[in-house]
Amino acid sequence: MPCKASLVDFLAINKTLDILDLECRKRPALRVAVVLTQTIAGTDFAQTIRKHLEKYGFPILKAELGNRVCFARAWMNGPSVFEGTGNPKAQADIEAIGAELIDLLANP
Repeated sequence: MPCKASLVDFLAINKTLDILDLECRKRPALRVAVVLTQTIAGTDFAQTIRKHLEKYGFPILKAELGNRVCFARAWMNGPSVFEGTGNPKAQADIEAIGAELIDLLANP
């Protein structure tokens, strides 16, 4: 479940996480994790939102998706940040999230 590192997005995700919590109780095999998106380096926004999300008990990925202009450019100019010259930092973000998700699924 993506959540932008902002108060507005945290407030908006509350009801969704409540619904997911109920569904997970009905279907224990259902896996849910939260990934913080559009995080801004050098600020404490992500850490603050992370602390508030912890009360739900869902895993919160350590990897985050940084707030990078290259993601918007990829939508306009190409299929992904992995195409063309790409963006190594954005690629590292995506790869770290993927690796963490695979690990969560492999080790329930």
